[in-house]
Amino acid sequence: MKIYLKLKTMILLGGFLCIISLIIAANFYLNRLQKDYALIINLAGRQRMLSQKMTKEVLGIARQKERNLSESDYSESLSKTKGLFSKTLSALTYGGKTPGSDGKEVTLPPASNSEAINKLREASELWNKFSNNIETVSNPHITADSEEFKKAISFIEANNGAILSAMNTVTEIFQQEADSAISLLEKIQI
Repeated sequence: MKIYLKLKTMILLGGFLCIISLIIAANFYLNRLQKDYALIINLAGRQRMLSQKMTKEVLGIARQKERNLSESDYSESLSKTKGLFSKTLSALTYGGKTPGSDGKEVTLPPASNSEAINKLREASELWNKFSNNIETVSNPHITADSEEFKKAISFIEANNGAILSAMNTVTEIFQQEADSAISLLEKIQI
């Protein structure tokens, strides 16, 4: 009888320890996932700011070209902003390395949510057109009075809100994913 009671107690204790171990493992996993989501949400949010920064820099170049000023103060900044936006958009979509908020390189996993993937593809298609028009405006051989320049400026002005909106939607999708992960963590802890 004592052996049966000891065995029953050990089985219950073992089961309890297994459940606690699984909860702890799930917590570690979901906490790591939250850190990843925080980084992804931050970088997706940064894309919104970069889209507006590029538009400001493009308009600065346009203003300087219209006044026939030689070298643009905005050209170098625009080149860096454009490169950062492009690299981060690629990393958000396909995974890969991109500068983090602190300038240090971070590695992102590829997007796995179909809604995010579709919105990122939509943003990428718009970005390709936007980027080509940025190149037109920043080309030193294209003058402010050319039709090509005017069309590029019009496109950028008309579509900067669309890129901002697309990246805002992506940020919201990633936020919803993170919220779901937190909800799962809370359910596991209960």
